Amino acid sequence: MAKFLESKFSQVTHLHAEAYPSAEFRHGPLSMVDDEVQTPVAFLLLDDFHFKQVCSNISEVKGRGAKTLVVTNCKQKMEAHINAELMDFVIDVP
Repeated sequence: MAKFLESKFSQVTHLHAEAYPSAEFRHGPLSMVDDEVQTPVAFLLLDDFHFKQVCSNISEVKGRGAKTLVVTNCKQKMEAHINAELMDFVIDVP
């Protein structure tokens, strides 16, 4: 699913995009985040087994100066676990 979304995003915007699973995030993509450029990073945060890992990744990239976009179906749970200042944009999907 992530590769499909990556492909569609690239087609529509004509920009390079990469999709990575949460568990592999620290093995490369995190090093590309730049505070001078304020690298935009989008997260798909679902109420599932990977919830805490994705929350941790959001904190990591924000600490490195990225702009964060979070698409979630569990906004109330997210706000209980993550400081609202860590998210620049939130899209709540019911």
